[in-house]
Amino acid sequence: MALRKIAPSLSVVFAALGAVATALLLAPPALAVDYSNDPLNPSVVPMNGVGEYFFSGRVDGTSAANCPTTGNCFDYITITVPQNRFITDINLDFYNSTDDRAFIALQAGNQFTATVSAGGLPGSLAFNHFGWRGQCATSYGDLRPPAPYAPNNNCILADNSTPNPARLTDLFDTVLPTSPILSAPLPAGDYTFWIQQVSGDSEYVFRVSTPGPLPVLGAAAGFGFSRRLRRRVKQGQGA
Repeated sequence: MALRKIAPSLSVVFAALGAVATALLLAPPALAVDYSNDPLNPSVVPMNGVGEYFFSGRVDGTSAANCPTTGNCFDYITITVPQNRFITDINLDFYNSTDDRAFIALQAGNQFTATVSAGGLPGSLAFNHFGWRGQCATSYGDLRPPAPYAPNNNCILADNSTPNPARLTDLFDTVLPTSPILSAPLPAGDYTFWIQQVSGDSEYVFRVSTPGPLPVLGAAAGFGFSRRLRRRVKQGQGA
């Protein structure tokens, strides 16, 4: 099965599986969902009343070896963006883990069939690490990565508690070097996310924004204006 082939490959390809502390969380967060472990039958997350999709989950693999048998390392989530809407933002709202980073990938369609090849993920739209580095969160839990990983965590300020406002990026802004660049905005249709952790329990909350049509500016122009405005806000916060 593709599921059995993907996890061992990532331990080499994405370097997200270093020797880090594997302390387990005492319990999942109150709103965490046990999403599907099957890339061909993902969990379906509906849109809320303001045009957003939220994934509040936990991936709790503690080693690459146990992923093919337990399946707890993976979450597969599908969203359906209706006509006259488009994806403009894929944000990490929360992260809590002793591991400094987990992994996220996005593919068009209602299944995740892309597989790792030569350091890339052919068939995917984009992929990146997320957590204490890579794609940063707007808020963090109480857990912290141990030394020697902590000094490399550029998502948080020196006080080890405040998110770095200059680093608040989403999947449109930051991807791994071998990832495709995510085009903006993404049109209506089905999209499937693959979220993985194999080096320690990780809680996460992702938010996908899908505003309606912009009749005056048009979708692409409005999206570009929004991103320029957001970058200015971030620069002002980081000054």
